[in-house]
Amino acid sequence: DMGDMGQEMGDMDAMSHETDERAHMNHDDMGKMGAAMHDMAQPAPHHGHGRHDGDVASAMHAHPEMARAEPAAPRVLRYGDLQSLDAHADRRPTREIALRLTGNMERYFWSINDKKYSEAEPIRLRYNERVRIKFINQTMMTHPMHLHGHWMELDNGAGSFKPRKHVISIAPGETVYF
Repeated sequence: DMGDMGQEMGDMDAMSHETDERAHMNHDDMGKMGAAMHDMAQPAPHHGHGRHDGDVASAMHAHPEMARAEPAAPRVLRYGDLQSLDAHADRRPTREIALRLTGNMERYFWSINDKKYSEAEPIRLRYNERVRIKFINQTMMTHPMHLHGHWMELDNGAGSFKPRKHVISIAPGETVYF
């Protein structure tokens, strides 16, 4: 109840937000200021945020991509689309190591070259040796593969601009070289 706060509904003058100077100003003659207001300097827009050339919808249609009748089809990037920003010195590999991804999906058991981790011999690489690795995924599941401590240059046809990756996902039935 407004009466509890010392105000009646008709007493709204107490809620004025104007400063004392503006409260005593005669607002009746504001319509006659048209020509005088037109010649006044306008504030400079702040980094384009003050620009109001039209409504938002018309501004959005000005961009060619926004004017399409149908939305663009989504594009899924593939490893073949990737390339490095800088060219890499291309040294020929001294050897190739084939790693077959094998396992049993029903038991959720994975192996490399038909050997579980505890049975596998470590892959030995010499310092600064360039080796070509061939991953062959013989399972029905995608496997993200990673070699600890190594970057992999994905052999995707980009020549000396091969992308460098830490992890490469190998789809079912796919063979990937790096």
